[in-house]
Amino acid sequence: MKKTFLLLLAICLLPGFSRLKAQVQVADSLALVDIYNAGDGSNWTSATNWLTGPVNTWQHVTVTGDRVTELTINQANMGGTLSPSIGQLTELTRFEIQDAPNLTGPVPAELWNCTKITRLQIKFTGMTGQLPSAGLANMTALGEINFQQTYLGGTIPEEVFTLPALTKAYLHESNFTGTVPATVANATQLTRLYLQSNKLVGPLTFVNIKNTASKVQLTGNFFSFADVKQYHDSAANYALTDDYQFAKEITTIEIGLNSEETLDGTVAGAEAYAWFKEGLSTVLSTDPTYQVSATTLDAEGTYTCKAQSSLVANFDIRSIYKITLDITDRQRDSLALVAIYNAGDGANWTSATNWLTGPIDTWQYVTFANGRVTELTINQANMGGTLSPAIGQLTELTRFEIQDAPNLTGPVPAELWNCTKIGRLQIKFTGMTGQLPSAGLANMTSMYEINFQQTYLGGTIPEEVFNLPALKKAYLHESNFTGTVPASIANATQLERLYLQSNKLVGPLTFVDIKNTAAKVQLTGNFFTFADVKQYHDSAAYYTFSDDYQYAKEKVVAILAEGSEYTLTGTATGGEAYAWFKDEATAPISTDETLVISDFSFDDEGTYVCKAQSSLVANFDIRSVYELSLNYTDLQRDSLALVDIYNAGDGANWTNATNWLTGEVSTWAGVVVSGGRVTELSTEGMNMGGTLSPSIGNLTALTSLKIMGLENPVTISPVSGSIPSEIWNLTNLKKLQIKFTNITGGIPAGIESMVNLSEINFQQTYLGGTIPEEVFNLPALKKAYLHESNFTGAVPATIANATQLERLYLQSNKLEGPLTFVDIKNTAAKVQLTGNFFTFADVKQYHDSAANYTFSDDYQYAQEAQNFSLTEGDAVKFDLYVPDGEAYAWFYNDMQIPISTDTAYAISSVIRTDTGEYVVRVQSSLVENFEIRALFTIDEVVAVPAFVSGASNEAGTVISVVFDYELADPSAETASFTFKEGDVTIPVTAVSLNGTDAKTIDLTLESKIVSESSALTITYTPGALKGTTGGNVKAFGPSSVANNLINSIKDAAIVANIYPNPCDNYIKVESKETMESVTIIDITGQTVWMQNNLNENSLVIETLNLNSGIYFLTVKCDGSMYVQKITKK
Repeated sequence: MKKTFLLLLAICLLPGFSRLKAQVQVADSLALVDIYNAGDGSNWTSATNWLTGPVNTWQHVTVTGDRVTELTINQANMGGTLSPSIGQLTELTRFEIQDAPNLTGPVPAELWNCTKITRLQIKFTGMTGQLPSAGLANMTALGEINFQQTYLGGTIPEEVFTLPALTKAYLHESNFTGTVPATVANATQLTRLYLQSNKLVGPLTFVNIKNTASKVQLTGNFFSFADVKQYHDSAANYALTDDYQFAKEITTIEIGLNSEETLDGTVAGAEAYAWFKEGLSTVLSTDPTYQVSATTLDAEGTYTCKAQSSLVANFDIRSIYKITLDITDRQRDSLALVAIYNAGDGANWTSATNWLTGPIDTWQYVTFANGRVTELTINQANMGGTLSPAIGQLTELTRFEIQDAPNLTGPVPAELWNCTKIGRLQIKFTGMTGQLPSAGLANMTSMYEINFQQTYLGGTIPEEVFNLPALKKAYLHESNFTGTVPASIANATQLERLYLQSNKLVGPLTFVDIKNTAAKVQLTGNFFTFADVKQYHDSAAYYTFSDDYQYAKEKVVAILAEGSEYTLTGTATGGEAYAWFKDEATAPISTDETLVISDFSFDDEGTYVCKAQSSLVANFDIRSVYELSLNYTDLQRDSLALVDIYNAGDGANWTNATNWLTGEVSTWAGVVVSGGRVTELSTEGMNMGGTLSPSIGNLTALTSLKIMGLENPVTISPVSGSIPSEIWNLTNLKKLQIKFTNITGGIPAGIESMVNLSEINFQQTYLGGTIPEEVFNLPALKKAYLHESNFTGAVPATIANATQLERLYLQSNKLEGPLTFVDIKNTAAKVQLTGNFFTFADVKQYHDSAANYTFSDDYQYAQEAQNFSLTEGDAVKFDLYVPDGEAYAWFYNDMQIPISTDTAYAISSVIRTDTGEYVVRVQSSLVENFEIRALFTIDEVVAVPAFVSGASNEAGTVISVVFDYELADPSAETASFTFKEGDVTIPVTAVSLNGTDAKTIDLTLESKIVSESSALTITYTPGALKGTTGGNVKAFGPSSVANNLINSIKDAAIVANIYPNPCDNYIKVESKETMESVTIIDITGQTVWMQNNLNENSLVIETLNLNSGIYFLTVKCDGSMYVQKITKK
């Protein structure tokens, strides 16, 4: 009482109180104050002038004369309770409270004192309690009563339907129980009788309304077929809505894993039943009961049984059960993962280690902590199918990622927002689409990153995104988002990444004032205007900003008739300068706002871009894009592509180009036309040159393409250059052969689009580069002829996917390990690996599985071939270590070198006959009938002249120098020589060599050699001797060899093989001619070993007793002689 008195006193003291009193009775004003106070008025969202100004200025209040006649507190967020003082407003004709979920308590009985109310609405509030009946009969003026979504409960008072003025009874969604009063039969004047969505039961009295403008709604109570029959039978008299009733309250049941539960949908009078599960349209059963087997999370959900009867058509009575599993959190997480695996086509994931087999905490992509799944990162797994709503069961997730899953489709399930602890969310590079759900998104209060890059969801960006309190990184680019960016973006000033580029967003664009120099904002490629982006550009100094251009409109695609005129418009709101560009040109073709093309021709085809600029925003433009083409038939376009191929490929010099450029396309050599398109093209044997035109990519109906020389005999086509990337536009291609050509440059990017390709062949087209991993992911690929193509690097691990291959030819490349195994099980298949750089370990699994297919892998190489150019007397060592190698065998010119089984082979002093190929062949018990090789080649051994002296080195001594070369030009005396001891020239009388001289030159010393141990150097005329380039020959020293000894004279008629050289315990001599004798002479000229009358082609000489040093081995065959210098180790 004290509070009321003080408030009244305050009102009386207000300026102009006498005027207030004259306008509104005190009782009404005090009643309004009570309503304000009891209804938490201080927190109303709109209460203009309440308690301050005159009552007739108070918001929501209507005053007539000195009384309050209307009170409509709508959308004001009224709370508290409704004061009984409402009954003081006895002149009210309209009373409404709407959208007040915080208003609680009952409807006060005093309300019925307001007997003049004609419209009563208390809807969308939190009020509850039995609707009072005492005094309700006095509401004789009440024409509308409405309690929608004010869940009062209790029964409907019988007085409601006796009110004489009542025409609209909105009693739906009010939680009313019991029966509808029988007095409803009296309310035939009703135009609205809304009883749906309560808990009303029968029997239901019929009211015979005969007004076709009336509406009656009964759906969603507990009425029986008999209850509603008369209403349905009379539905022609009014608009009736009564789709279904309930047989009973919704039943919630918790069942154990792997248990069963029988659900009962029996309804009295029902004749047919159908069971459904929430989210599914298929009928589970047509029996009155349904048994749920709880083996997976799929068992959970809402089950509905719809019972029907011929008594009432197009109507059913429903029994609803909500089933949950009684399981631990760990079990729930594991079952959720199983559901995600199954829905996501897990059987075809490229990697799913331990899924469905091992303990959950060992499953690939899953992080498990404290008994719950906390991270799920299914990246690069080729996930397909859809994302199961079971994701919402993983409520402890802090990180969820799906990446690189183009086959994953469907929408983002709203259940994802149940995972409120997620901090990092990435669903990028997937095929998912559909509006990003907003319901529940506001609960993601821990989320600091959201990323949908190249997941083209479409739809709008929910406003809730930018209200997330922890959000730092919003990667919303390349997601096909439309509409405006929510105004809530202004709240997201904490963002470090705001990526909105490459969507279809439009203005107006709200500004977010980010002031973080480490932040990044990207807007490029939407439909924003100059005005939209200006504030972002003006604030670009505060962050790293990218906004190069926007679009004025969607790209315009126009197909035009030849000779027609077409106008292109580049108008952009606020544009001041315009520039038009065609295709890749950098110079503008026009600076007008519009571009007119008259007499449209083939040369006018292409992409036109208008860039509009404004002084409002610097270094920025708004673009209009047009793609124009002629209305040519497909065959006309194909023919133009073929002309380009002919011209670029030096068609004028083709050996077979019958009808090209002259006859009908279908008659051109190598061309097949089907269904009005070019479907096959072959240049086999045409001697195609030049390059392969990018226009090849326009032949989009091709199923077979052969660019090749001849296979038998092999003839290389001179076409060169690289494979144009446009070739991958030919997505209908089944057979691609580019073989026996000079094309290089690797396989271009984009082959993953070739989903119909069954054969690819690059034989003897030495492309080089690596094999793209996408090759072995091609779903239709059967034959991969990738041999003799100079491929390098490792074979992609994706080869493991290509188990369908019938041909896998990788031989004769430069491929290296590790080599992933592909488990081909087709005895008709062929696999070839020979001649790469694989190890024993690399090829072992292929060899072990060779019974599954026809297999060829005779050898691999340990390294690239090594070549040597040496000078006679040089030492050389061939060294090789092969992992897992156990046995080494050395060969010289295909002949095995006996007792050479080391990892190295050395020649301490090479001679001319050491030229040739040295091959080491390494074997291992790891792989049978297989070896790894290395090739070492001595290309040349430059001979050193032999210095043969007399008894002394005094002046006048004749020195004989023997050369193992012939004159380049026997008719010319071109070879002259100079002797030096160190840098001092020794005067000699030199005899020029001519074509008829022997290969020995006698030189006379004109002075004594200073030191017998000194080395002498011979310089001779460049190019004078065969096999030499001139210049200094290797130094040699004085010797006491007799004058008549001839060293290294080779008779061309004899072909001998002498090895090993240097030798140790033996030396072997082999000759194609029958040997008569073999002699070994030491450097003093003494014979140390001889055998005559041999009559053999092969001989092994024991050299164990020879001293270390240089010897000369002479072979005589039928009067001819072969001499070779040998070295004893």
